[in-house]
Amino acid sequence: MKGQGFLLAAITVVVVAVVVTGFLVMGSPQEARKEELDKRRVEDLRMLANLMTPEPGRPLRDSLDVNGYSPDMKRQLTDPATGAPYEYHLADSTHFELCATFDTEVRPEDLQPYERDWAHAKGRHCFRFDARYPGGPRRVP
Repeated sequence: MKGQGFLLAAITVVVVAVVVTGFLVMGSPQEARKEELDKRRVEDLRMLANLMTPEPGRPLRDSLDVNGYSPDMKRQLTDPATGAPYEYHLADSTHFELCATFDTEVRPEDLQPYERDWAHAKGRHCFRFDARYPGGPRRVP
């Protein structure tokens, strides 16, 4: 009987150690959700950058009017957690900015080389684009 109590205590310690190690290695479910929301924000901004880039010879849009789109498209124009529209700012005749508020920081070294332009700090962050490039806007510092 005494041996069974020791075995039960040992198994409990091992299970707790595995769970704690899992959280340390993989992060909490809440952190994973924040990371997924931020990935969605970046994907939305990528799509929006293409949407806001005019055809050659046409001017940039003055604003982002979310009311002119279908419900499916509106979801991509708004933050997945808050429902607030992403920010769009016209910088000049060829440059614009798209802004979002991120829950996590993503450093360039944490991304693949082709994704590094999408690194961002935690909090509000704006990405600047040059609309003159064929095949879609180019991110500029």
